[in-house]
Amino acid sequence: MNIELKKLIDASKALDKNAVSEVVTFLLERQVVLKDNWLGVARVCMSVGNYSLAIQSIERLVGECQELPTVLQGLGILSDCGNTNQAYEIADSMLKHNPSLVPIQHTKGVLAYQMGKLEEAKSLFYNVVEKLPLAGEAWHMLSTLADTEEEYISIRKELENLKPSVDKLPNNTAKATFYNALANVIAHTDSNDAALDCYNDCARVMKAVVPSNVLPFTSIDTFNNAVSGLPTNESKESVMSPIFVLGLPRSGTTLLTQLLCVHPEVTSIGEADTFSLACDLVLKQRNCLEQPDALSHVTDSQIIEIASMYTSMCEELCGRTQFVVDKSLNNLQYVALIKRVFPNAIFIFTERESNANAWSIFRTFFSKGMGWTWSVSSINQVVQAAQNYVDECTKQTAERMFRIQISELSSSPEEKLAPILSALGLAYSDNHNKFYLQEISLRTASMSQVRRPLKSNMNDKGNIPKGFK
Repeated sequence: MNIELKKLIDASKALDKNAVSEVVTFLLERQVVLKDNWLGVARVCMSVGNYSLAIQSIERLVGECQELPTVLQGLGILSDCGNTNQAYEIADSMLKHNPSLVPIQHTKGVLAYQMGKLEEAKSLFYNVVEKLPLAGEAWHMLSTLADTEEEYISIRKELENLKPSVDKLPNNTAKATFYNALANVIAHTDSNDAALDCYNDCARVMKAVVPSNVLPFTSIDTFNNAVSGLPTNESKESVMSPIFVLGLPRSGTTLLTQLLCVHPEVTSIGEADTFSLACDLVLKQRNCLEQPDALSHVTDSQIIEIASMYTSMCEELCGRTQFVVDKSLNNLQYVALIKRVFPNAIFIFTERESNANAWSIFRTFFSKGMGWTWSVSSINQVVQAAQNYVDECTKQTAERMFRIQISELSSSPEEKLAPILSALGLAYSDNHNKFYLQEISLRTASMSQVRRPLKSNMNDKGNIPKGFK
């Protein structure tokens, strides 16, 4: 069986999706017992966009593996594949057999949160911190789930009592999330000015934990020049109409996506970076969009193949539907290429007042490794570069290109949403005002906020602390 696993590794390195599928299908059909190795198999399937085989691999992992941390990691992959409900059901079954195991309680709490089961998630996280008082991730979740003044005050008191012990811990994600949780409840019970020190503590820890990375838009001119001479997809084979929601973190991309997905003909793949992966698989080069030299010689047939690969992966993630919303944050940098692959796509740029957007990015704890979000100067550079790029993209009015201020969307949703829906041949309805009632899973930093009705004014410029430069 080592021979088959070696074939799988070689196929993964070669970005050969068909070869990966062939090996994994063989392992599944032959009922090969791999135990914890099924987690690695699932990750390989994910790396080539074969989500259905990744799901089957995790199902085998759950049935064969006895290592709890490995199984719980597998449930995370199930959720990444769009099967949060299935992951939740497995965690629920595990917890019934092991009701006192904290890792299962935490995992089920995260999954319940993603599914909008907010009260259940809250109860599970309180169970976690009762047994593990320094569990920063659970406190962070609770700080975003609190919904009464008494609850915020109670959490703040607990965290302030625990802070001296947390200060002595080595730098890690749990310590950072603890500081972020304390900052969140201080901001609610007092002010953002009072919370700034704790947000700075969180950023300081994360700078030590997360390696610095290249800032977005650093090579945008080089990228655009590389793809400027590429052909445009003229194939009529793809029946899917992608809707690319483009914006910085905390600019309203999740809210807009939720509003669009109220319509039964619209669904979302979230932030799966599907376009980037489709390009990698076709061009046989990992992270090829970060290497513009690899793009300048893309052919007509490869452009069509990227569209086909992207469509196929979207269908695996959310089924076959006419309209798919893609809100992957990285897509904003790749608009020039996306337009050539999908010339009839809808592009919607979401924006927020720049200082408010910068402050919201800084105070939000992102689960993904976006190292630039912990540095105020880096945030400033990215926000400014993004604004300049969106100005350039929208300089000429286009029929299927829209630019939306989140404050205007929150105060006048029908006025801002109706033209977009009209471009899709759809209509606005009263159900769009009840977007927060949708029973869909979310994996985003704003998954608690979009479970609530729209605020009439979401521009928090006046709440930016004076010490935030």
